[in-house]
Amino acid sequence: SRSMNVPKHHLYYCFNSILNIKFTKLRSELRVEYAKKLIEDGLLESLTLDAIGNKAGFSSRSSFQSTFKDEVGCTPGMYLKFKTEI
Repeated sequence: SRSMNVPKHHLYYCFNSILNIKFTKLRSELRVEYAKKLIEDGLLESLTLDAIGNKAGFSSRSSFQSTFKDEVGCTPGMYLKFKTEI
C-alpha cells in the first residue's frame, strides 16, 4: 500500500470485493506455498522447520504450524515425513 500510495483498507476492499478472497487468507496461502517450496528444495539440510516458518513470514512456531495444517491438512513435520517417504 505504501509503494502504491493507497490506504490499506482500499486494498483489502479490492481483494474482498473484486477477487472474492480476504487478503489475510491469500497471504497465508502464499506463505504456506513458499514454506512447502523451501522444504521441497531441501533447505531443511541447513535450516530447521521453525527457521523455514520464520523465513516464510510467520511470526511464531504455533502460527506456522496451525496455518500450515489449515492449508495443507497436516503439520509441516508430517508433510516433511510424507515427502521423504515418496
